[in-house]
Amino acid sequence: MDTTTYNVGGQRFQINKALVQKYPKSRLASLAAKSKGQEVFVDANPQAFAVILDYLRYDRLLVPPSVCREVVQLQLQELDIPFAQMDQLPIDQLEPPPSYRPSTGASMAMGTKSDSTRVDIPTELARATQSKLNSLITNSLLPRLRTHASNGIHTLSFFFLPRNISKSAIVSHLTNGSDAASATVEFVTLDGTGVDGDVSIEFLGQPGVLEELKKMAVWRLSVKKVAISSRDITTRVENDLGLFESCSVRTIEVVVDIV
Repeated sequence: MDTTTYNVGGQRFQINKALVQKYPKSRLASLAAKSKGQEVFVDANPQAFAVILDYLRYDRLLVPPSVCREVVQLQLQELDIPFAQMDQLPIDQLEPPPSYRPSTGASMAMGTKSDSTRVDIPTELARATQSKLNSLITNSLLPRLRTHASNGIHTLSFFFLPRNISKSAIVSHLTNGSDAASATVEFVTLDGTGVDGDVSIEFLGQPGVLEELKKMAVWRLSVKKVAISSRDITTRVENDLGLFESCSVRTIEVVVDIV
């Protein structure tokens, strides 16, 4: 098989050149033509790139909850690949997948499909999303919850912050009502890399992801109740002129009733 290998953000994709040539005027095809058998480096998001490859295979843009659709759109534009419509896949409402089966021998020659195991693409996407959320719960929430529970804390609030916001920049009053005196707040900075399972604020904002996080958190943390909501907080940061200014930042709050 005549293939081209793309190194996309450190992840390698070995692609049939016939698939790449589906859009011969695209940058993807141009890079393959110039590669002369060498690996092609593409500075891009590998998850979004995988979505684009499936678009070339199935003629339909199916964007899973774990991938930001705006990133996919930008990559398509940068690669000069035309597209008309992009379908977002909620976790709980995944559509019946296009399926494929590897063909060998006589079945390939006759153009028929073999009886090999079918690959359920949306199911795998849902599993990938759950794996990310499980890493977030296990590595970031559970250790903090255990520490506070051992100190007799009954309610704990987690604030997920974007990677460019530090705890010291927050000036909002983060507790409300009668629970203000006893509330305990933890900040978790999500930068899309590392122990948090590559989770980012953008990922959590995808359709269905927060609801899935809520269900998984109740089960994995073994707590009484979990409430999740988006919340705007005020930060005070220094601008390019050395002056401090206030701005509003969208965060995600996870309130856990331990007992």
